[in-house]
Amino acid sequence: MGIEVVWQDERGKEIERVGDPLNRLTLVVLAFPLDHCKCLCFLDPYGDTYFNRLQIPVFLKEIEEVELSITDTAIKNYYEERAILAKEAKWQEAAIAQIEASKAASQAESIKDHLRAIAGLAKRSINEVHTYLRCIGD
Repeated sequence: MGIEVVWQDERGKEIERVGDPLNRLTLVVLAFPLDHCKCLCFLDPYGDTYFNRLQIPVFLKEIEEVELSITDTAIKNYYEERAILAKEAKWQEAAIAQIEASKAASQAESIKDHLRAIAGLAKRSINEVHTYLRCIGD
């Protein structure tokens, strides 16, 4: 399970959700440099992160900017680096094969579509008071 983004009210009631069963947002967090970001850099693949209505415009802008940097080549390079590290760490062959299979798959457009869905959710929530975006890690 990846990082799901949930628009919720102040009592935690879900208004809308963008699920992430294919770990697309997690891949963005791990594979792309986010040190220039004020919000995205705090997404935790294993925990929850909340953004309030003052932070959501920044979060939205960062999602849109990161989308522009996503290419199949960048994703392939990320997986190549992970495969090298896994081999050096003497991981099991099945785990290395899974990393290499991910490297071969074209994923950029799928990830961009996912980020657009998150951006749409953020845009709908942007002017609503007492609501939050909750990013739920694994």
